[in-house]
Amino acid sequence: MNSFDDLFPDDGFRVIRHDMDGLEISLHVGLYVGGELQNVFDSAPEDATVEIWSRSPPQHDDYGARQRVRLVAEAICRFLNAGGTWDELLEVQNRMQLVAQGPISIDGWRYMDGYVDTEGNFTHVFLADDNSGRVVRWVEGEFIDTDLTLHDLAAEMEEDDQEVHSQQEVRDPSDFGPQSETDGTGLPALLGPDTEG
Repeated sequence: MNSFDDLFPDDGFRVIRHDMDGLEISLHVGLYVGGELQNVFDSAPEDATVEIWSRSPPQHDDYGARQRVRLVAEAICRFLNAGGTWDELLEVQNRMQLVAQGPISIDGWRYMDGYVDTEGNFTHVFLADDNSGRVVRWVEGEFIDTDLTLHDLAAEMEEDDQEVHSQQEVRDPSDFGPQSETDGTGLPALLGPDTEG
């Protein structure tokens, strides 16, 4: 019997984002088997996931911080889903710290979002601290666009969404998470693809 015969596309470790109407934002990790969330703790179903990050109530910078944590948590889930072990991961972390001793400092900007774009490039979005609505989009290995505003970016994303919907079957909007989320400033959150539970 092939190990993949009973595997569902959504099986494995997954990051799940939770939002409680601006009162709390959090990230959880759960294990899915046979398309179902598994309760690995022998407790109530609502305890089937582990909260790995939360803020209550969230502040402006917390939305970007959650996106950063989501990126690393999803990468770890992918690593484990691919058969990686915690020992391997810790060895890689220890070796990486020899060169990557801290974050890249980008003064005057706060992290807003990170995602893989429609071309398969990893994209970071930063918002100016001065409340001007200026945005920088860094597409790793490709370009850095410093001449954007939130309005420009939102219009681009809406155009991309329309193009994707015209090329694919229409899916339920709830598949992509809350559509009215804000980034804590009252402006629409410009979130990239995200795993929603």
